[in-house]
Amino acid sequence: MDQEGGKFPLHIVRTGRRTLRLVGDLDIETVDALADAFRIAARGPGDVTLELGALTFIDSTGLSGLIEAATGLAGRGTLRLVGPKGIVARVFEVVRIDTLPNIAIVPADTDPLTGADSGPAAEEPATG
Repeated sequence: MDQEGGKFPLHIVRTGRRTLRLVGDLDIETVDALADAFRIAARGPGDVTLELGALTFIDSTGLSGLIEAATGLAGRGTLRLVGPKGIVARVFEVVRIDTLPNIAIVPADTDPLTGADSGPAAEEPATG
């Protein structure tokens, strides 16, 4: 909460043609802003990526907004949810959002565009 006792707002930053970074809370007060930004990012075919590493909270309305967004991409692409952490990751786990059509959870150390691991190289097993 901020100093006045209100909720954290949602900041949406467009980081690519079809990529949005969400910062703050996705809830009943902010889901419409995401829907507006998503409509623009989702024009035409292809996946849409939401970078969620800085998303600090999600409620049932926010979840519904993500599911509606994924449904709107049906036949055109997938909603890629990159790097959810903390309570957001736990909510996704509990509701099993990754089992729904058109939704993919992508680890934070994965390139959001290609899906390739961009983290440290895995060690080769020792031979000998």
